[in-house]
Amino acid sequence: MAHLRISPPPSTSDGRLISISAQSGEICPGFGGADGTINLWANMPNITPGSVYSTSPPVITEDDLVVVGGAVNDNVATTSPSGAIRAYDAYTGALVWNFVSAIFPAH
Repeated sequence: MAHLRISPPPSTSDGRLISISAQSGEICPGFGGADGTINLWANMPNITPGSVYSTSPPVITEDDLVVVGGAVNDNVATTSPSGAIRAYDAYTGALVWNFVSAIFPAH
């Protein structure tokens, strides 16, 4: 039997996605890192505290993906974060895909 999980908005001030057991209310160990969380700022360019924030809870799809978006402080600087939309496996926390609508020049 699959365990029911709740993914609240990634509203922590340090940008974490947390999976919580619907039965116990405890953080689900093994989701993402050892502490049951995913650092949403990892591998994102130009992150500064307050520059990316959640606007709604993640979407959980019927194929067990947790889709996370958010808002960025747009038009503030040329070094603003990308605002990528990402999907994680709802049980393991593994990144499945990400989408960035901006076009970046080749390095």
